[in-house]
Amino acid sequence: MKAARTWVDPFDKMSDEEFDAHVDDQFAARPARSRFRCAWRLIY
Repeated sequence: MKAARTWVDPFDKMSDEEFDAHVDDQFAARPARSRFRCAWRLIY
């Protein structure tokens, strides 16, 4: 039987303010715009 690996929190050493800044940075960037082409007749 294998020993279970314990989960390590990668953000454990960050303060709350640092974590909030990290999350804000991650969600501040706009995602790349995907192009979807479809014939208009198929939509209506």
